[in-house]
Amino acid sequence: MIKCAFYTLLFITIQRSLFSITNTIKPQTTSNEFTISFISMGTGIDNNTYKKVEEFLSLHKPKITYIIISQGREGEKEIELDLKNQKIKDKQKILSKLKALTNSNKRVYFNKKNKK
Repeated sequence: MIKCAFYTLLFITIQRSLFSITNTIKPQTTSNEFTISFISMGTGIDNNTYKKVEEFLSLHKPKITYIIISQGREGEKEIELDLKNQKIKDKQKILSKLKALTNSNKRVYFNKKNKK
């Protein structure tokens, strides 16, 4: 009985380790200009804010191209925005609306990627 429990625990530990490794590997992306990071400080991400941001992105006209990357064990996510097909005024409106949705949330960060 103890031997069976040990192997079960070992299997679960290995499975979780492999899952966290595969979730932290980022797929190759195109020219995504901005990243919105939803981080956790031991309590998971702010799901209400995440849902508002995701709903805004999915319903926006003209369509915004984005990729959602899940990371970590507490639901951390990154949303990579590709705004290259948007006009400059539209980019500014989109970013200001997203910042208003997150409402200075300490668990959400905006990053502009440097062009190489």
